[in-house]
Amino acid sequence: MQDEALDGAHVIRPVAHIKTPYPVKFGVPRQPGLVDALEGVVYFEPEFRDADAVRGLETFDYIWLIWDFSQNHRGGKWTPTVRPPRLGGTRRMGVFATRSSFRPNDLALSCVKLARVELDEEYPDGSRGPALHVIGADMMDGSPIYDIKPYLPFSDSKPEAGHGWVEADEWHELEVDFAPELLAQLPAHLHEGAFQVLAQDPRPAHARVTSQGRDFWVTLENYDIHFEVADTQLSVTRVVKLTPEEMQRLRETGTIHQPVAHGSQDSLRAQTVLATRKGPHGPFLSLRNCAGGNPETPREFMVALKNLLRAALARKAPGDERLKDNHGATRPGTKQASPKARQRERHSRARAQELLWRKSSIRGHPASKVHSLAKQSPDIN
Repeated sequence: MQDEALDGAHVIRPVAHIKTPYPVKFGVPRQPGLVDALEGVVYFEPEFRDADAVRGLETFDYIWLIWDFSQNHRGGKWTPTVRPPRLGGTRRMGVFATRSSFRPNDLALSCVKLARVELDEEYPDGSRGPALHVIGADMMDGSPIYDIKPYLPFSDSKPEAGHGWVEADEWHELEVDFAPELLAQLPAHLHEGAFQVLAQDPRPAHARVTSQGRDFWVTLENYDIHFEVADTQLSVTRVVKLTPEEMQRLRETGTIHQPVAHGSQDSLRAQTVLATRKGPHGPFLSLRNCAGGNPETPREFMVALKNLLRAALARKAPGDERLKDNHGATRPGTKQASPKARQRERHSRARAQELLWRKSSIRGHPASKVHSLAKQSPDIN
């Protein structure tokens, strides 16, 4: 471990990574212990791949994992309030009063059941070393782990503790309808875990009210489980086994679809995915793909969004004679905007940000990916 970075800050690095059935964020349990039918394996980094480092750990039933929300890094940016899924994604709480994954240092803490300790297990890369088999992990596959500690009931358990604001919002699991012929398409070791994951309602919190009948899916290992929700009933509609190539693309891009070449017909059609339409309460974003449905992947949405913003940046904003480059700077030789035009532009950006934030969670991927783009957008009306 390095004691100091170049800027004088303390630096930590992973001691291990975890292998779980959750290749993408969407579908990962929101708290540890909610899904106790699926197992994860902690593999140590070469420097810490020493059996002596876990000597005595097998005597404990539970352990603490201090790990990294590695898919939520935002370059050090953070917000003082967040919208917890437990509150439907509509009410804000202070970030330090929640267990949100969007935190200043992106650190997480999970208590998991220690199923067993293997001192000489084969690693995915073919090497051998100690490995920890754990149950109840709420971690995406490959998440870095910074430290591991045993759970001590006499000091860590506080039975008299209250639940704070969480206590006022009772959580209800969904009833899962998983037809036997569909369930048979999954490996047996995923059966019970699939029921538990789906019962937790993996949909984005803001989509639970407006997504009745919409197609969602979670990925467990290399299987996509598609489902629809009506009231409190979740119905599985199909199960799709992904190829190794699709799994590789899924891990790298968040989608199993092939990227389209710039200038191709698919690329040109993708430019029409996102459009701005007038509504009774102002402009709103209309999302559609080539088949006329909703965009199914983050890539489709991002391609459409980038094309929309490029088009907006390439034309004059109403009431503003300036032309801006991609960094928002005024191009040489153009006129400065009037204060009223600047005010309209600020309002348009805020409106665009609000609309994108509300509309851009696809497969559970958060809108933070488009947050910075929305800030650069001029008028989208």
